[in-house]
Amino acid sequence: MKKTFILMGLLFGLVVNMMSLTACGDDDDNSNPLVGTWYINEDNGDYEEITFFDDGKCVHFTESQKYGKETFAGTYKADANKLLLMWSDGDTLTLTYSISGNKMTTTKSGGSRSSVWTKK
Repeated sequence: MKKTFILMGLLFGLVVNMMSLTACGDDDDNSNPLVGTWYINEDNGDYEEITFFDDGKCVHFTESQKYGKETFAGTYKADANKLLLMWSDGDTLTLTYSISGNKMTTTKSGGSRSSVWTKK
């Protein structure tokens, strides 16, 4: 009987210990759906990638047949469906955007052509 009681106590301790370890999972519950890396592969072979960081910074990388490889750093502000990109060279770009799952659709303000980005 004493052995059973000791084994039950050890089993209970093991279960409690395992529960505490599994509760320590990844707590990166970022409420900003923009944060992460988004990319586009164009039909003509051009490639674009933009990474949004949770501190308001972003990096845009392009590789095109016309301009070669370019990288731009900057900051961003987003609210509701508007995205303002402010590049370190002083240029700004305002987009409307929407996110559904791992897809983000952007349209330049005043523009009619939309781009669909995929999250990595």
